Amino acid sequence: MENSDSDEPEKKRPHLNSLSPTMARSSTTSPPNNHSVDAAVLQYQNQRLLQQIDKQKHDLQDLEAKIKELKDKQGSYDEMLITVNQIWNQLVDDLILLGLCAGGSQNAVQILDGADYSRGSIPSCSAEEMFLCRLLQRDSIEANGNDEIAKYVEEALTLRHTSTRELLKLLEHTIYSHREKTESIVHTLDGKISSEGAIIQLPKIDDMMEREVKNLREAIDILHVKQKEYADVIRTYLSSQSTDQSEISRITGELDDK
Repeated sequence: MENSDSDEPEKKRPHLNSLSPTMARSSTTSPPNNHSVDAAVLQYQNQRLLQQIDKQKHDLQDLEAKIKELKDKQGSYDEMLITVNQIWNQLVDDLILLGLCAGGSQNAVQILDGADYSRGSIPSCSAEEMFLCRLLQRDSIEANGNDEIAKYVEEALTLRHTSTRELLKLLEHTIYSHREKTESIVHTLDGKISSEGAIIQLPKIDDMMEREVKNLREAIDILHVKQKEYADVIRTYLSSQSTDQSEISRITGELDDK
Protein backbone atom coordinates (compact mmCIF):
# COMPACT_ATOMS: atom_id res chain seq x y z
CA MET A 1 0.00 0.00 0.00
CA GLU A 2 2.72 2.42 0.79
CA ASN A 3 4.26 1.75 -2.54
CA SER A 4 1.07 2.57 -4.38
CA ASP A 5 0.62 5.76 -2.40
CA SER A 6 4.12 6.87 -3.06
CA ASP A 7 3.82 6.12 -6.77
CA GLU A 8 0.62 8.10 -7.23
CA PRO A 9 2.13 11.55 -6.76
CA GLU A 10 4.79 10.70 -9.29
CA LYS A 11 2.16 9.89 -11.89
CA LYS A 12 0.40 13.21 -11.34
CA ARG A 13 3.64 15.25 -11.53
CA PRO A 14 4.00 16.67 -15.09
CA HIS A 15 7.07 15.81 -17.02
CA LEU A 16 9.08 18.80 -18.18
CA ASN A 17 10.30 17.09 -21.32
CA SER A 18 6.83 16.32 -22.63
CA LEU A 19 5.27 19.25 -24.59
CA SER A 20 1.71 19.50 -25.70
CA PRO A 21 1.00 19.58 -29.48
CA THR A 22 -0.34 23.09 -29.20
CA MET A 23 2.80 24.38 -27.56
CA ALA A 24 4.97 22.60 -30.11
CA ARG A 25 2.94 24.08 -32.97
CA SER A 26 3.16 27.57 -31.56
CA SER A 27 6.88 27.30 -31.09
CA THR A 28 7.39 26.25 -34.73
CA THR A 29 5.08 28.91 -36.24
CA SER A 30 6.62 31.96 -34.55
CA PRO A 31 9.71 32.28 -36.83
CA PRO A 32 7.62 32.47 -40.09
CA ASN A 33 6.00 35.64 -38.75
CA ASN A 34 9.45 37.27 -38.78
CA HIS A 35 10.12 35.96 -42.31
CA SER A 36 6.86 37.41 -43.60
CA VAL A 37 7.77 40.82 -42.20
CA ASP A 38 11.22 40.68 -43.82
CA ALA A 39 9.66 39.69 -47.17
CA ALA A 40 7.28 42.66 -47.03
CA VAL A 41 10.16 45.00 -46.34
CA LEU A 42 12.17 43.55 -49.22
CA GLN A 43 9.19 43.84 -51.55
CA TYR A 44 8.75 47.49 -50.59
CA GLN A 45 12.44 48.18 -51.10
CA ASN A 46 12.34 46.44 -54.48
CA GLN A 47 9.38 48.55 -55.54
CA ARG A 48 11.18 51.74 -54.52
CA LEU A 49 14.30 50.58 -56.35
CA LEU A 50 12.29 49.82 -59.49
CA GLN A 51 10.71 53.26 -59.29
CA GLN A 52 14.13 54.89 -58.98
CA ILE A 53 15.47 52.85 -61.91
CA ASP A 54 12.46 53.78 -64.01
CA LYS A 55 12.92 57.47 -63.17
CA GLN A 56 16.64 57.31 -63.99
CA LYS A 57 15.78 55.59 -67.27
CA HIS A 58 13.40 58.38 -68.24
CA ASP A 59 15.92 61.03 -67.16
CA LEU A 60 18.57 59.31 -69.27
CA GLN A 61 16.24 59.25 -72.28
CA ASP A 62 15.52 62.96 -71.83
CA LEU A 63 19.24 63.67 -71.54
CA GLU A 64 19.99 61.67 -74.71
CA ALA A 65 17.26 63.57 -76.58
CA LYS A 66 18.74 66.88 -75.37
CA ILE A 67 22.24 65.81 -76.45
CA LYS A 68 20.93 64.84 -79.89
CA GLU A 69 19.20 68.20 -80.22
CA LEU A 70 22.41 70.03 -79.29
CA LYS A 71 24.43 67.91 -81.73
CA ASP A 72 21.97 68.73 -84.51
CA LYS A 73 22.25 72.43 -83.71
CA GLN A 74 26.06 72.17 -83.62
CA GLY A 75 26.02 70.38 -86.98
CA SER A 76 23.81 73.03 -88.56
CA TYR A 77 25.99 75.78 -87.07
CA ASP A 78 29.16 74.13 -88.38
CA GLU A 79 27.67 73.71 -91.86
CA MET A 80 26.80 77.41 -91.96
CA LEU A 81 30.35 78.39 -90.89
CA ILE A 82 31.86 76.04 -93.49
CA THR A 83 29.68 77.49 -96.25
CA VAL A 84 30.46 81.09 -95.34
CA ASN A 85 34.19 80.35 -95.13
CA GLN A 86 34.19 78.54 -98.50
CA ILE A 87 32.41 81.44 -100.22
CA TRP A 88 34.75 83.95 -98.59
CA ASN A 89 37.82 81.96 -99.62
CA GLN A 90 36.48 81.72 -103.16
CA LEU A 91 36.03 85.48 -103.27
CA VAL A 92 39.61 86.05 -102.11
CA ASP A 93 40.93 83.53 -104.65
CA ASP A 94 39.03 85.23 -107.46
CA LEU A 95 40.39 88.64 -106.47
CA ILE A 96 43.94 87.26 -106.35
CA LEU A 97 43.63 85.60 -109.76
CA LEU A 98 42.19 88.78 -111.25
CA GLY A 99 45.10 90.68 -109.75
CA LEU A 100 47.51 88.24 -111.42
CA CYS A 101 45.77 88.67 -114.76
CA ALA A 102 45.81 92.46 -114.37
CA GLY A 103 49.57 92.48 -113.82
CA GLY A 104 49.84 92.85 -110.06
CA SER A 105 51.82 89.66 -109.72
CA GLN A 106 54.06 90.55 -106.77
CA ASN A 107 51.26 91.72 -104.50
CA ALA A 108 49.09 88.82 -105.58
CA VAL A 109 51.85 86.33 -104.80
CA GLN A 110 52.27 87.64 -101.27
CA ILE A 111 48.53 87.58 -100.64
CA LEU A 112 48.20 84.11 -102.12
CA ASP A 113 51.02 82.78 -99.94
CA GLY A 114 49.44 84.31 -96.86
CA ALA A 115 46.05 82.81 -97.74
CA ASP A 116 47.54 79.36 -98.25
CA TYR A 117 49.38 79.55 -94.93
CA SER A 118 46.31 80.59 -92.95
CA ARG A 119 44.11 77.94 -94.56
CA GLY A 120 46.67 75.17 -94.24
CA SER A 121 47.28 75.60 -90.52
CA ILE A 122 45.14 73.68 -88.02
CA PRO A 123 43.78 75.81 -85.16
CA SER A 124 44.56 74.64 -81.63
CA CYS A 125 41.07 75.44 -80.38
CA SER A 126 38.49 72.90 -79.29
CA ALA A 127 36.58 70.78 -81.81
CA GLU A 128 33.40 72.79 -81.22
CA GLU A 129 35.19 76.03 -82.20
CA MET A 130 37.25 74.59 -85.09
CA PHE A 131 35.16 75.97 -87.97
CA LEU A 132 34.64 79.31 -86.26
CA CYS A 133 38.41 79.68 -85.82
CA ARG A 134 38.91 78.84 -89.51
CA LEU A 135 36.40 81.50 -90.49
CA LEU A 136 38.04 84.06 -88.22
CA GLN A 137 41.53 82.90 -89.30
CA ARG A 138 42.51 82.60 -85.67
CA ASP A 139 44.31 79.88 -83.77
CA SER A 140 41.92 80.08 -80.82
CA ILE A 141 39.15 82.17 -79.28
CA GLU A 142 40.99 84.41 -76.83
CA ALA A 143 38.03 85.50 -74.77
CA ASN A 144 35.85 84.36 -71.86
CA GLY A 145 32.15 84.85 -71.37
CA ASN A 146 29.47 85.34 -74.00
CA ASP A 147 29.90 89.11 -74.28
CA GLU A 148 33.69 88.95 -74.64
CA ILE A 149 33.47 86.11 -77.17
CA ALA A 150 30.89 88.01 -79.24
CA LYS A 151 33.11 91.10 -79.22
CA TYR A 152 36.19 89.05 -80.15
CA VAL A 153 34.36 87.38 -83.06
CA GLU A 154 33.04 90.72 -84.31
CA GLU A 155 36.51 92.27 -84.24
CA ALA A 156 38.06 89.30 -86.05
CA LEU A 157 35.37 89.35 -88.74
CA THR A 158 35.82 93.10 -89.17
CA LEU A 159 39.56 92.64 -89.61
CA ARG A 160 39.08 89.95 -92.25
CA HIS A 161 36.47 92.08 -93.99
CA THR A 162 38.88 95.01 -94.04
CA SER A 163 41.62 92.80 -95.49
CA THR A 164 39.29 91.68 -98.28
CA ARG A 165 38.31 95.28 -99.03
CA GLU A 166 41.98 96.23 -99.25
CA LEU A 167 42.50 93.39 -101.72
CA LEU A 168 39.61 94.73 -103.80
CA LYS A 169 41.09 98.25 -103.74
CA LEU A 170 44.45 96.85 -104.83
CA LEU A 171 42.77 95.10 -107.74
CA GLU A 172 40.97 98.31 -108.72
CA HIS A 173 44.24 100.26 -108.63
CA THR A 174 45.96 97.63 -110.80
CA ILE A 175 43.10 97.69 -113.32
CA TYR A 176 43.08 101.50 -113.49
CA SER A 177 46.85 101.58 -113.98
CA HIS A 178 46.59 98.97 -116.70
CA ARG A 179 43.80 100.94 -118.38
CA GLU A 180 45.87 104.13 -118.45
CA LYS A 181 48.73 102.27 -120.13
CA THR A 182 46.34 100.75 -122.66
CA GLU A 183 44.80 104.14 -123.47
CA SER A 184 48.28 105.57 -123.97
CA ILE A 185 49.05 102.82 -126.47
CA VAL A 186 45.75 103.39 -128.25
CA HIS A 187 46.45 107.12 -128.58
CA THR A 188 49.87 106.41 -130.01
CA LEU A 189 48.61 103.89 -132.53
CA ASP A 190 45.72 106.12 -133.62
CA GLY A 191 48.16 108.87 -134.55
CA LYS A 192 46.66 111.39 -132.18
CA ILE A 193 50.10 112.56 -131.12
CA SER A 194 52.86 114.21 -133.09
CA SER A 195 55.75 112.36 -134.65
CA GLU A 196 58.07 113.60 -131.95
CA GLY A 197 55.62 112.40 -129.32
CA ALA A 198 55.34 109.03 -131.04
CA ILE A 199 59.12 108.63 -131.03
CA ILE A 200 59.10 109.31 -127.32
CA GLN A 201 56.13 107.04 -126.62
CA LEU A 202 57.25 104.01 -128.63
CA PRO A 203 60.15 103.08 -126.28
CA LYS A 204 57.80 103.51 -123.36
CA ILE A 205 55.30 101.21 -125.05
CA ASP A 206 58.02 98.66 -125.64
CA ASP A 207 59.05 98.77 -122.00
CA MET A 208 55.44 98.47 -120.90
CA MET A 209 54.85 95.47 -123.14
CA GLU A 210 57.98 93.81 -121.82
CA ARG A 211 56.80 94.34 -118.26
CA GLU A 212 53.40 92.94 -119.14
CA VAL A 213 54.96 89.86 -120.68
CA LYS A 214 57.18 89.45 -117.65
CA ASN A 215 54.19 89.80 -115.31
CA LEU A 216 52.24 87.22 -117.29
CA ARG A 217 55.16 84.80 -117.17
CA GLU A 218 55.51 85.29 -113.44
CA ALA A 219 51.80 84.76 -113.00
CA ILE A 220 51.90 81.55 -115.03
CA ASP A 221 54.92 80.31 -113.08
CA ILE A 222 53.16 81.07 -109.81
CA LEU A 223 50.06 79.20 -110.90
CA HIS A 224 52.17 76.22 -111.96
CA VAL A 225 53.92 76.16 -108.58
CA LYS A 226 50.61 76.41 -106.73
CA GLN A 227 49.12 73.71 -108.90
CA LYS A 228 52.03 71.41 -108.07
CA GLU A 229 51.68 72.16 -104.35
CA TYR A 230 47.95 71.44 -104.44
CA ALA A 231 48.55 68.22 -106.40
CA ASP A 232 51.08 67.07 -103.80
CA VAL A 233 48.63 67.82 -100.99
CA ILE A 234 45.87 65.91 -102.78
CA ARG A 235 48.13 62.90 -103.38
CA THR A 236 49.18 62.89 -99.73
CA TYR A 237 45.56 63.07 -98.64
CA LEU A 238 44.52 60.23 -100.95
CA SER A 239 47.42 58.08 -99.76
CA SER A 240 46.55 58.76 -96.11
CA GLN A 241 42.90 58.02 -96.79
CA SER A 242 43.81 54.71 -98.44
CA THR A 243 45.97 53.76 -95.46
CA ASP A 244 43.17 54.66 -93.04
CA GLN A 245 40.65 52.61 -95.02
CA SER A 246 42.98 49.60 -94.97
CA GLU A 247 43.42 49.94 -91.21
CA ILE A 248 39.66 50.23 -90.71
CA SER A 249 39.08 47.10 -92.82
CA ARG A 250 41.70 45.20 -90.80
CA ILE A 251 40.20 46.21 -87.46
CA THR A 252 36.69 45.41 -88.69
CA GLY A 253 37.85 41.94 -89.78
CA GLU A 254 39.42 41.29 -86.38
CA LEU A 255 36.23 42.36 -84.60
CA ASP A 256 34.11 40.11 -86.84
CA ASP A 257 36.35 37.15 -86.08
CA LYS A 258 35.84 37.68 -82.36
